[in-house]
Amino acid sequence: MIKFLNYTILIPLAIGIYFIFLNLFYFAPETKIGADIVSRALPALAPSLDIGIPYRDYWEITPPSHLFILDIWMKIFGTTILSFKFLHALILIGLCITTILIYKKVFKGFIFFLISVVTFFILFSPRLITYLITPESLGLLFSLIGVLILFYVKDSSKALFGAGFFFIFSGQIKDPFTTTILATVPFIWYISTISLKKMIKGIGFLLIGTLFAFVSSFAYLFVLRALSDYSKVLDQKNYSFKIDEIDKIFERLWQFLQRTKDTFLYFQYSLLILPVVWAVFTIINKVGNKTFDMIKLRKSDGTLNMKVDFKISRQTTNKQILLFYGIGSWIGFAAQGNVGSHYLTQMVVPLFVFIGFCFQGILDSIKGFKIKNILVSKLIIGVVVLFFALLLVPKKLYFVDYNFTNASPIKFLRSMAWSSQNPGIEIEDYIKQNVSKDQCIIHIYGWGVGTTYFYSQR
Repeated sequence: MIKFLNYTILIPLAIGIYFIFLNLFYFAPETKIGADIVSRALPALAPSLDIGIPYRDYWEITPPSHLFILDIWMKIFGTTILSFKFLHALILIGLCITTILIYKKVFKGFIFFLISVVTFFILFSPRLITYLITPESLGLLFSLIGVLILFYVKDSSKALFGAGFFFIFSGQIKDPFTTTILATVPFIWYISTISLKKMIKGIGFLLIGTLFAFVSSFAYLFVLRALSDYSKVLDQKNYSFKIDEIDKIFERLWQFLQRTKDTFLYFQYSLLILPVVWAVFTIINKVGNKTFDMIKLRKSDGTLNMKVDFKISRQTTNKQILLFYGIGSWIGFAAQGNVGSHYLTQMVVPLFVFIGFCFQGILDSIKGFKIKNILVSKLIIGVVVLFFALLLVPKKLYFVDYNFTNASPIKFLRSMAWSSQNPGIEIEDYIKQNVSKDQCIIHIYGWGVGTTYFYSQR
């Protein structure tokens, strides 16, 4: 069990919460939701207002689970701007906590701190999360809960059921997260080395969990009588994104990962350098310490040595789970074909996991060198850690978008209070009072038409 009183967790957690506060401060003055979130909130709310059915009367490629969550939230907490800001805050806090708990299982020492802080700095930046309740942030949260379940739930069948549900459910919020189900592969391999019976049972529970996720979306669409309408959306997605062109998706894989890194970080370098340096330092360490274990193909009597030990530690399995999660997310991201703006939210954790694994591997190899002088050893490690930190310096734009100098709790509360007392929907109220539901209006500002319709239902 993780002890939250441990300062190694509390410090990066506090830093993450601070970045969340700055993100919320950025959105505090907003008096009504904008076009992007309206395009999901309006279809979700429409059946309750009797103004249409999602996917039939409102064309939207967002999968149904995102609309379902918004629908439930609005029915319970209403449609005020404070309601949406509160949900946005809950999502970001959830991302902060799940990321910390996951990173703590695979990283250690200063690498854990460094990767956590940089992840939070980028992940909660207003430059990345450009509007309230993005489907990428919500999908990321649900997919990370899937990883968390694999890490912390001891019963393998329950773990696979929960993980399968959350991975597929995240894909029903944002399609590219569907492939994060790959994270279950190392876990299944791990339990297969313990018991074949456990593995078969676990796979069964995994299938049931994934089925539950699909059934939840199916049930939502069935109740709305929108199944045939959403099937047309799926056809359009397949045509637009060319999902069946597997070769092109794999061609984009490394290119998209590199472009993601170049978008976030100041220093431009090839990500290939990191695993290559890791491999070189590992070989040097092994050779220097004479710890290379050569595989003996034959025993002393000349017979073949066929004994192979497939057992792996739980620590190694956790790293493999997170690695496969990143690969799955990476594949889904490449299939989507969009690399920029809020779409990059999906790649923040996989990118920094990849970099963190390389950094941790290089640092562990250096620590394995037999340097007799302790001062020299610490000096070398210090220089390497400083070099790592420099490689993770974000671009200036991300610093600019955080309002470090102007943000304060008092100003935040004032902005929140002002935005709730001045909703800024005078035009929408006027339209509602002077236009009946069976009449149409011409909106001269196309980007804002969704917002006008959401607040006026006209």
